[in-house]
Amino acid sequence: MGNLSPAEITKAIGSGTDQTLSDGASLSLKIRGGSALWIYKFRDGVSFRSTSLGSYHHGMSLSAARNARNAFAAKRYEHRIPRRGLAVINSADAPVEPVKSDARPSAQGATGKRMRFADVVESFITLKSSEWKVKSSEPRNYRRLKDGRLGKMWTDEITHTDVETELRTRWGDALANADKMRVRIGLVISHAVAKGARADGPNPARKEIIGQLIPAAPKTVHRPAMNHGDVPAFMAELVTDKSAAARALAFAILTVARNAEARLSDWSEIVGNAWIIPGGREERSMKEGEEHAVPLSPAALALLGPRKSSGLTFGEMHKSALNDKLGALRSGLTVHGFRTSFTSWAKADGYPKDLRELAKAHAAGRTATDAAYERYDRDDQLKALRPMLQAWSDYVMGTLVSAS
Repeated sequence: MGNLSPAEITKAIGSGTDQTLSDGASLSLKIRGGSALWIYKFRDGVSFRSTSLGSYHHGMSLSAARNARNAFAAKRYEHRIPRRGLAVINSADAPVEPVKSDARPSAQGATGKRMRFADVVESFITLKSSEWKVKSSEPRNYRRLKDGRLGKMWTDEITHTDVETELRTRWGDALANADKMRVRIGLVISHAVAKGARADGPNPARKEIIGQLIPAAPKTVHRPAMNHGDVPAFMAELVTDKSAAARALAFAILTVARNAEARLSDWSEIVGNAWIIPGGREERSMKEGEEHAVPLSPAALALLGPRKSSGLTFGEMHKSALNDKLGALRSGLTVHGFRTSFTSWAKADGYPKDLRELAKAHAAGRTATDAAYERYDRDDQLKALRPMLQAWSDYVMGTLVSAS
């Protein structure tokens, strides 16, 4: 049995205080901004990871969370990697230590030096580094493959079953990411063939096989963005909500930020009246891999509340919290759509394209005609963007001003 009781959970949620309740055995309930999420922490190699098991408010009761935790742990144990015989995980033979010789007979006909998948990943990154942008996220994305089950295997012994297991256990809850990783795995395996570390033949990550084992991601349905003329009235409604999700959503609108950038903003990134979004951190880095400086209007600063030295500015919340809040107020829209609303307003007001792209931190700003990032350093960005973003703030907060 765990440490919690349903009565304790109900009392904690009803208190309105952000807190984390531990049930023992690495299971906890995180209560933040009105949401309550079950989190299970587990060891993955030398690192600790966590996974969300579901919301207490959406059917994941205490007993259901314990069952989900046990099922997740059992599944991980089933696919565990033994300490010995890593290279023969899928072989019927008894586990043995890997052959130390560089050249050895291979059941799959490899002709060169035997290589671990993790080593092939590094070789592939070295080969492709000159083709990627200086601050591309691709090296980081490929290196994530080294941390999983495949990273410890000999490349010539990887089968489509191994690829399926890797994708299901690490990216099965995000099918779009799973397919991107499938493509990366396939490219690394092809590189192994070129290096002589694996015999030429059907790639175990090919789509026609993996597609029969893992469902494809649903096709993206582009939802309409809110007309920029309707944003002021929506903001008037949003700022009266006072919840963390509502404040984070309003902050995203005022700063033209992406969902995750606003939701994961940290007090350490708030410098004076500017928000400096880093370009090199795993979760909170910019999508384009570049630091982005955002001037903050008085209205945006007011949404942050009392200044702190560190920690998430809006507290921890589920990754769907902002879209859930938006959906509760206006159905059929997404947080990302407000960037389109901004573009529509800025274009109508005559702001140039390169400035609009800079405000959205688009890589398109690095083209020959719109080389925004080439022209602006941090101070220049703040100076160039402040008048436009202040005007945008005045516009979307206009209903509040006239009502006061």
